[in-house]
Amino acid sequence: MRLINAEGIRVKPEFMHNVCGMAMIRVEDIVRILNEQPTIVQEPHWIPCSERLPEEDGLYLVTTSKGQVQVHVFSHNGNSEEYWMRCNKAWIPLPEPYQEGADE
Repeated sequence: MRLINAEGIRVKPEFMHNVCGMAMIRVEDIVRILNEQPTIVQEPHWIPCSERLPEEDGLYLVTTSKGQVQVHVFSHNGNSEEYWMRCNKAWIPLPEPYQEGADE
């Protein structure tokens, strides 16, 4: 599924067809209009630890129980899950590292 910015959608007159006195638009034209819309890039959102914990071992950005933002290691081995539930309120995956020229 692709999220689009629907605010800019305008049906162009050339897509409208008169069928039995009614203005109609073909499905192919609707699909074309939707495909022309820009994709919305969703920012990651905080996931409460009470809702779920990370599925994969690794580094995550967390909001601690004291309200600090830190990087913590999560591992399904040992007492990591218990620690996370006790010491953290929410987590979010770390973004990909910067790569020079990747946004050009």
